[in-house]
Amino acid sequence: MGSGSTKGSKNEQDYIRAMQSQAHTYLNVLTRIESNSVRNTIEYPGNNSVAADLAHVARLVASGLKSNVYSLTTDNMFDNHERLMLHHPHALDIIDSAVGAFQQDCENLGIAERVILVLHSEFGRRLAPSGSGTDHGAAGPVFVIGKNVQG
Repeated sequence: MGSGSTKGSKNEQDYIRAMQSQAHTYLNVLTRIESNSVRNTIEYPGNNSVAADLAHVARLVASGLKSNVYSLTTDNMFDNHERLMLHHPHALDIIDSAVGAFQQDCENLGIAERVILVLHSEFGRRLAPSGSGTDHGAAGPVFVIGKNVQG
């Protein structure tokens, strides 16, 4: 191999080492935050992964972590092509109870004015069934929630 590939390999290795070091540093910060005295002020709904994730975010924000954006993903609760009226009410209940708990916790923790929650779907649904359910559509729902959101 020529010297160019060695230089490229060195740059890539340096980049990977830097990312590894930063990730390790960030993990240590998160571990310290998780072990500090900030606790959620309410009990979040059990058996609800969305609520568990939002509870974690509330603790991180209340702990003073300087991140401006937290991004969470859910499983494909809304990716049902058939029997939407059977699946969606349960999925909406999961989201509703998680968001309600999060908002109350943020208020109790004194961080509600610093938090805006944006819920969105990466795809929409067509209203008319296609014979085997509904197809993906071009527009998706977005909800913006928070104490300082002006509707």
